Amino acid sequence: MVTALVMLFARQAADAQQQMRTDLVADLVSGRGDPAELTTAARAYGLDPNRPFCLLAVVGDDPAGRRALVLSTHAAVGARGIVGEHDGVVVALVSETGAGALAPSVSARLGRSGRATVAGVGPLEGVAAVPAAFTEAVRTVRAMVALGHTGTGAAAADLGFAGLVVGSEPDVGAYVKSTLGPVTAYDDARGTDLVGTLEAYFAAGGSPRHTATALHVHVNTVAQRLERIGALLGPSWQQPDRVLEIQLALRLRRLMPR
Repeated sequence: MVTALVMLFARQAADAQQQMRTDLVADLVSGRGDPAELTTAARAYGLDPNRPFCLLAVVGDDPAGRRALVLSTHAAVGARGIVGEHDGVVVALVSETGAGALAPSVSARLGRSGRATVAGVGPLEGVAAVPAAFTEAVRTVRAMVALGHTGTGAAAADLGFAGLVVGSEPDVGAYVKSTLGPVTAYDDARGTDLVGTLEAYFAAGGSPRHTATALHVHVNTVAQRLERIGALLGPSWQQPDRVLEIQLALRLRRLMPR
């Protein structure tokens, strides 16, 4: 009986601590409370929001086993972060710089006791970045489940346009920014029109010569612009999968209100 009472008290203490973490996570993802106080509270649990961290959204196969999933996720994350629950989704804020590696790692650890799907966003800095990251992570994890990727882990960026199409609340602006952001920022800062060159290039079937004709410039000018675009988007921007992403972003951008 004494042993049972000791175990009961230990469980009650652990539940109370977990409830405090859950309350803090709920405040962070909903943007409630004073940012300075939230930052101080997060530091008390081992997470410094002013240093790079990632947000994970975790869902399991059994909705009724969410408490066990919270505890398992806490064990998988360890002292690197805070784990709680909000709107039926287990949330982990982890001191880490790469969501693409963290999400699959946590999913694999959780898979030892049952399948768990994990979506990651980051790196982030500051408590103000948490609400938007939570929205993106939840949209991504739901898209992963809908696409049949249950029991895996991935960063939101890994899904690309698939997450945009399948997600229940697609954020077109965020997708366009993540895909074309470096190019549009360059145009805005220098008054150029690399986005227009990209549109003309794809409309011309990827022919620099036909692009030059459409833009009424020399083909060498087009080559220089394409080289700059490659520097901004990365060397793989002309690979088929990236081309699909970029063309979709260009079309969506044209449809968005200015």
